[in-house]
Amino acid sequence: MLIGVQKGGTTALFDMLMRHPLLQGGIRKELHYFSNDREYRPESIHRYHANFVLPMFSRSNTCFIDATPRYSVSPLYLKRIHA
Repeated sequence: MLIGVQKGGTTALFDMLMRHPLLQGGIRKELHYFSNDREYRPESIHRYHANFVLPMFSRSNTCFIDATPRYSVSPLYLKRIHA
């Protein structure tokens, strides 16, 4: 998780991290899964995981990054992530 504040450089950090061969982003930079009350469901975490697709010929130890600054605005979002 890359959690920061809006206009705090998270895009620049995300872009730098994406240069590493073992790091991969989601289908878009900001997923907003944990901050979207209509989408977030603890019992369906597979919906969140579906946002991360391993490109062909990637290494099996690739790590994924969700870079959503909005997660930092509410303790509720952070609790959801922790759970």
